[in-house]
Amino acid sequence: MYRKWTKEEDFYLKNMVTCLKAKEAAEALGRGKSAVSHRSIKLGLKWCYNWDEKDDYSFKCNYERIGCKATAALLNKSPQAIAQRAFNLGLKAPIFRKSNINKI
Repeated sequence: MYRKWTKEEDFYLKNMVTCLKAKEAAEALGRGKSAVSHRSIKLGLKWCYNWDEKDDYSFKCNYERIGCKATAALLNKSPQAIAQRAFNLGLKAPIFRKSNINKI
């Protein structure tokens, strides 16, 4: 059932967007992640997806070797987040050919 967004919830989103993930904000507000994501878009907010040094190291070591989906599973992040991070870092996705599949 749809529940209207309050001014307080909007204020919370605007102030927490830089330090929380959408999933965490959804839990705090008692709403679904999808609802929080859609409301954030409507408010023009962009969520901060922090990458710590450990994540970046694992990402750089694995992305070009195992690809987007496997790296996403390894780091517990979405394939979209992985693809965006690769783009930001200028990394190329691996090209899988029969000759190098066994090397993985």
